[in-house]
Amino acid sequence: MLAEVIANAHGDAGAAPLLRRFEQWRAHDRSGVVHFTDSLVKLFADSRPGVGLLRNLGLLMFDLVPPAKSALARVSAGFGGPAPRLARGLAVRHV
Repeated sequence: MLAEVIANAHGDAGAAPLLRRFEQWRAHDRSGVVHFTDSLVKLFADSRPGVGLLRNLGLLMFDLVPPAKSALARVSAGFGGPAPRLARGLAVRHV
């Protein structure tokens, strides 16, 4: 994402507006990953009766359903939003 923002910059590649564009592009994914990992910590720390069983069933579901596992892996890796051109196999610079 940063490479794409810089490659398509007109002028100073370190200019504040340019870097804000990159920050805004990443904000949604970053927020999602932070929320997801926080939820996982809370889920694994929860000692109420039945929570462990439900958690284990959920983990089993992800193990048995490959599309769910792939979706979780993509989101966890930060690919929940629009993918940059380079990640889609396109040239970084817009033509």
